[in-house]
Amino acid sequence: MSTALTVVERAQVALGATEHEKKLVALAEGSKSIVAITNRASYQECHGARVALMRARVEITKTGKAARDDATAFSKAVIAEEKRLVGIIEPEESRLSAIQTEHDTRVKREQLEKEAAELERVAGIKLHIASYGAVAAGMVGKPSNEIADALAELRKVFVGEWAFEFKAEAAEALSAAIATLDLLLAGTLSQEAAAKAEADRIAAERTELARLRAEQTERDRQAAALRAEEDARQAAARAAIEAEQKAAQAKIEAEREAARAVIRAEQEAERKRVAEAARQEALARQAREEVERVRRQQEQDAIDQKQAQERARMAAELAEADRLHDERRAREEAAAAALRAAQEAIDSERRGLERARAEIMQTDNLIVALREKIDGRKAYAGIARAIDAYLAKKGEKGAA
Repeated sequence: MSTALTVVERAQVALGATEHEKKLVALAEGSKSIVAITNRASYQECHGARVALMRARVEITKTGKAARDDATAFSKAVIAEEKRLVGIIEPEESRLSAIQTEHDTRVKREQLEKEAAELERVAGIKLHIASYGAVAAGMVGKPSNEIADALAELRKVFVGEWAFEFKAEAAEALSAAIATLDLLLAGTLSQEAAAKAEADRIAAERTELARLRAEQTERDRQAAALRAEEDARQAAARAAIEAEQKAAQAKIEAEREAARAVIRAEQEAERKRVAEAARQEALARQAREEVERVRRQQEQDAIDQKQAQERARMAAELAEADRLHDERRAREEAAAAALRAAQEAIDSERRGLERARAEIMQTDNLIVALREKIDGRKAYAGIARAIDAYLAKKGEKGAA
């Protein structure tokens, strides 16, 4: 059990309660028998008891005021000592807080740098993976030999550890690009074979036409020699040859139109493939831009979070400072209020004493005036003796 005195015990010691309480109880109990004033003696007894109680009360009040003044001085000394002791450790606390804040900031910055490096690493891998599709898209409309070369280069590519966790995705993209080039090469070879076949067919038709024209020339020469005798037959033969030539020419024109339609279809397909390649490139560019936007947003979010934490810390410190200031001001105001109340009580007691003293002096003056008035009158001789005895006794008390 603690041996330290409680607040109540310290107050009792300051006022001497442990030493004087029994005397005060006895003093208060000693006048309990006075219940009414019936004569001069009972009046004097009541007056004397009241004055004794009043003096004890005034002494207690003086002692209490001295204790309160001492407590106020002690409180101020405690506040000053509190500030001095806090001033010893507060700079070190602030220094350690700054070290901790610097460490937290450095750790957060390193974390952000690691995250940015990770984003850049992933973006580089994604860009490398997208380059496979770009190779395939770039071969649209190229000759079969260039497509074959690009396909051979892609087949040499090995998806190694550079792809890290995207190794499966890179392998899939590479396989897709190779498959696309395979299809593109097959289609291009087919187109080139068809074009060669068409060119061979047209060359054969031209050779055939040249042969027919040569034969026609020969027939014309022979017909000229026999024109005289075979005019009617030659005319019929010429008409037949012209009809044959027109039919051959119409056939050639129809085949040319068909070839042009095939070429137009191939050109339209190539245009669509080029458009698709451009769309894929736009998507890849959008992906790169989105990665960059996310990185910038994360950096800004980290800065905003740090600023919010700093504002919260400063607000907490200001709130704690305001709370300590308010508590100190409340204690000072309470002490001042208690001091004012004590002073008012003392002033009120002093005014009461002055009023009682004035009343006693007024009563004594009236008694003296009455004694002078009845001096020498036998009818009031008894009253005069009582007044003389009272004044003599009062004089003795005053002298004491």
